[in-house]
Amino acid sequence: MTVDFIYDTLNEFFPSLAGNDFFLFIAMLLPIAGLLGFITIYGFGVIYSEIKVSSFIQDKTGPMGQGPGLHAGKWGLLQPVADGIKLFIKEDIIPANADRPLFILAPFMIFIGALVAFIAVPFGEKIIIADMNIGLLYILGVGSIAVIALILAGWSSNNKWALYGGMRSAAQIISYEIPAGISLVVVILLASSLNMQDIIAYQKGGIFNWIIFDNPFMPIAFVIYFISALAECNRTPFDLPESESELVAGFVTEYSGTRYAIFFLSEYANMFVVSAVAVTAFLGGWQSPFPNFLNTPAFSMFWMVSKTFFLIFIMIWVRWTVPRLRVDQLMHLCWKVFIPIGLFNVFGTLSSGYLSTKISKKKLLSAIYFFRGVSLIYFVFMPPSVVNALIFEITFGEQFSNSEEPALAIPNTFRQNSIVCNCIPKHIPSVGIFDSRR
Repeated sequence: MTVDFIYDTLNEFFPSLAGNDFFLFIAMLLPIAGLLGFITIYGFGVIYSEIKVSSFIQDKTGPMGQGPGLHAGKWGLLQPVADGIKLFIKEDIIPANADRPLFILAPFMIFIGALVAFIAVPFGEKIIIADMNIGLLYILGVGSIAVIALILAGWSSNNKWALYGGMRSAAQIISYEIPAGISLVVVILLASSLNMQDIIAYQKGGIFNWIIFDNPFMPIAFVIYFISALAECNRTPFDLPESESELVAGFVTEYSGTRYAIFFLSEYANMFVVSAVAVTAFLGGWQSPFPNFLNTPAFSMFWMVSKTFFLIFIMIWVRWTVPRLRVDQLMHLCWKVFIPIGLFNVFGTLSSGYLSTKISKKKLLSAIYFFRGVSLIYFVFMPPSVVNALIFEITFGEQFSNSEEPALAIPNTFRQNSIVCNCIPKHIPSVGIFDSRR
């Protein structure tokens, strides 16, 4: 849409040259240049936010830029600029035994994957580079380019830690794309479109018309997508591909200088893309929360960017408050928790949609929550068993136990005393991430 607008404007101002291919080239080049500028400014902004939020959480001052010898500007605003300049002027080292072409290609490939995903992101009502009829599918597709880049980075470095990080990243991203995609399927079912603008248009009318509030299954779908997005961006608690305590720096162990900076700029760019998709699919996109308050095309970009930055803030907060999971916990959460719950959400959405044509919405919601209440009472008062735990898991959309592996992140005292956890085999020791014995 933006390309068409620029092209038509150029033809209007220069009618003698109308239809010139050069105008088409300019119309395509300007959005890309603007997008690069936006990513750069956004990168410095989100890095500064991450520094400040982490300092607040850890009860530290952080960059202030006050006093002799400190040159980070007022409130430390120039600290990200200083860090960027430092990285770009550092020596760019390529290991002697590395696969040089692939080593050089990997960081640029991951950045291109993040860049082209922005093309289908609706920044506003009329601000989108390419309004594709398969925009949602396009973003999910180009996001997979990161997998290839990370594998190349790990393989080409000729370093075992980098290779381990690349392999972890590939397994992690590919695995969590499945629950993320399943969560978006329910959105496609409701909006009946893969077009990003059509999905946003479906949610017009205020906050209570957003898809996240459409039916009882949508909040669960949003949570699954958001957690899967954290895993796809390699953010804590899913930063296993670059876990410093295990793999030095993972797939970026051998990288330095500009290429090192490009990897992390791409990570922050991916954070914006996945957050923008979440806002588009569940939180009304560029629609105002209030139907009659600043709900105009001029403020559409404000609402879109504000909602997106709020989700990015949540990602930053999670990074500095939640401990890292183990590899087995990571894969268990994906394959044995999120995917079954996501499939149940699809079934529940289809069922609720069909029943809504036969039964009033009030009666349908009452029946759903009555069923959940009955399942809770049943689970509490019936003898502990794996079957009863699975029934509770399905009806509430959460997994509290498993017949093969211990529950995640459950302290040992809770495992011993909770009715929920009594169904876990007694011979399995506690390996919860909060276990004091670790």
